[in-house]
Amino acid sequence: MEHRDAIERHIAALRYEPSDWSFANLWLFRGVHRHRWVPDERLPRIEGVSYDGKRYIMPLFPLATVDEQTLGAMLGDRDFFFPLGQRDVSALSTEAFCLSHREDDSDYVYARASMASLSGRELRERRRQAELFARKQMPRIRRLDVGSVPLAREVAEAWLVETRRAREATDIDICHEALDHQDTLGLKGLLVETGGGEPAGFVLWELLATDQACVRFAKGRRMLPGVYPYLFRAVARSLPTNIAWINFEQDLGNPGFRRAKEAYAPAHRIRKFRVQLKRQVDASGC
Repeated sequence: MEHRDAIERHIAALRYEPSDWSFANLWLFRGVHRHRWVPDERLPRIEGVSYDGKRYIMPLFPLATVDEQTLGAMLGDRDFFFPLGQRDVSALSTEAFCLSHREDDSDYVYARASMASLSGRELRERRRQAELFARKQMPRIRRLDVGSVPLAREVAEAWLVETRRAREATDIDICHEALDHQDTLGLKGLLVETGGGEPAGFVLWELLATDQACVRFAKGRRMLPGVYPYLFRAVARSLPTNIAWINFEQDLGNPGFRRAKEAYAPAHRIRKFRVQLKRQVDASGC
């Protein structure tokens, strides 16, 4: 947490689109990606390891403003600079840089207005599920705060049991850490309870430097069908009017995650580019 102010200041200045560009995300997943802050006064950066085991540098400065020799020395034996969006790499020379991406890394982005109404043919089934949940459960929505966090923890642990996955194979402990530090990290949240007072699901999100809100964690009881579309619609309706898009992050190559995210009809994907210097890779690598 000690470097938060400096990192947030650099991220705010860059206004990059991918969901990774957030102090909350960097801090919560510091163990997963082995993040290391390099507080260079002119060229600050974060070193890390990608989900597929590649070593990268996350530059907290525009790459196009630095000469190739300096960038090459900085990269050293690391694999690439990452994760940069389409807009963020547009100023780079294709003669000097190699650009690549993995669809597994690409963020799913939804129009807030569509999520708020769940309207249209593509979202008809999600709308039906949300309305069925509302009729059957008579739910109540609460702001996620100190008083309701214990209920969110109940949901998270019940979700883990229902998924039948090993604890270490999920993000549940990171989710609990996010609940611990919700206010410090600038996370917002909603919790939904059934009419009988049973906690049914919750969502934690944050507002990014751009016109996006990013959903960081969403947990719901599988025994209560429709809780997810009901929650996502509620989140979209609660967002500030300047937020046009909701980012649901990447699918990590997980077929289940992919199906779940595609079910909400994403408006577009944000690719996360891996940037290499051509002089440091074979021709076949570009």
